[in-house]
Amino acid sequence: MRIMGRRAKRERRRLAPELDVELERMLNTMATVLAVEIFARSIFDWGERLLSDPEVSAEPKRAGDMVRFIRADESPHVEYLRTALSEVAARTLRTASGGTMAGREIVDRLMHANLHALTTQRPKENRSDVREGLTAAIERAGGSADLVEQLDALEVTWTPPAATGFEPATEAGSSAASA
Repeated sequence: MRIMGRRAKRERRRLAPELDVELERMLNTMATVLAVEIFARSIFDWGERLLSDPEVSAEPKRAGDMVRFIRADESPHVEYLRTALSEVAARTLRTASGGTMAGREIVDRLMHANLHALTTQRPKENRSDVREGLTAAIERAGGSADLVEQLDALEVTWTPPAATGFEPATEAGSSAASA
C-alpha cells in the first residue's frame, strides 16, 4: 500500500528521548491509539446514522446494530488506554539516565504531538495521496484535466483549535502518529 509505504520510510523522531526507548515506544503507541479512537467516535456516530437509514440500507436495523456492536467492543479498550495514560500521568517516571520526571509531562507531550499530526500532517498526506491517485485514474481513463481542477476547488481549509501551550516540531521533523 503506497500510503503506508511513504509513512513507513520516514524516520521516526523520538518524542521522549529522556525515557528508555521501549517505554517511550509503548507510551507513544498507547497515545496514538487513544487519539485515533477519539476521532473514531464521530465516525461511529456517522456510520450508525447512515447505515440505520432505510433510504441507504436494505437492512437498517442490522446495519446500525453492527456499528453499535463494534463501538461497544471498542469502548473497554478506549477506557483502558485513557485510564492507563492517566495513571502514567499521575506518576513520576524514571529516565534512562537514572533521573526522574513528571509522567504528566510525557503524556501531554505524546498526546499533543499525536493530535497535532492527526489534525494537520495526516490530512495533508491523505489529500495528496487521493489527488495523486485520482489524477492517475483520470489520465488512464482519458479524462479531462478539468476534473482535477474541480477536485482542487472542493478543498476546505480546517484550522485546529488555538494552541494549548505545546509547540509541535516542524512539519519536516514531526511524525508522531505515523510511527
